[in-house]
Amino acid sequence: MSAAGGRMPYCWKCGAELKEEAKFCPNCGAPIGTTTESKRIERAPMISRIVKITGIAIAIIVVSIVVFSLAIRPRPEIVLVNGHDGFQGLNYVAFVDVGVRNNGGDGWVTVYAELRGSGYYGELNKRVYLASGETKNLQFVFDISFWNQGFSALSYKAWAVPS
Repeated sequence: MSAAGGRMPYCWKCGAELKEEAKFCPNCGAPIGTTTESKRIERAPMISRIVKITGIAIAIIVVSIVVFSLAIRPRPEIVLVNGHDGFQGLNYVAFVDVGVRNNGGDGWVTVYAELRGSGYYGELNKRVYLASGETKNLQFVFDISFWNQGFSALSYKAWAVPS
């Protein structure tokens, strides 16, 4: 009638009374064994919960880091592109003036300027540090002294990327 000390055994999972020879709980079907086995079975769901919670916490941390790093990156925007030609010393050159504004967090930005003419292509870049909200004006100088094309066909382009 009794297990140890004159008491009836109870199911570790649902608390139902058990017969001493029971291998499974008649109420919930949980396996019944020694106290050690019951504790091991009882801990298994807890361990899987801990693993799930840890995995979720790690995923939240990783997503937060990615979102935070993207939020603080510079977001450059070209606000001015103007080209003109003239002399710099003895060389005949094309100037490309570029204004770049940072709409993101502080950081380094690479600004590119492109000059195209019939049969000619030139590209220059400069790396600058921009604070959040800051605008900088840069000037790119292309040497066109040796061109034999008409200069009215020149076109200018600029773009910027975080670096």
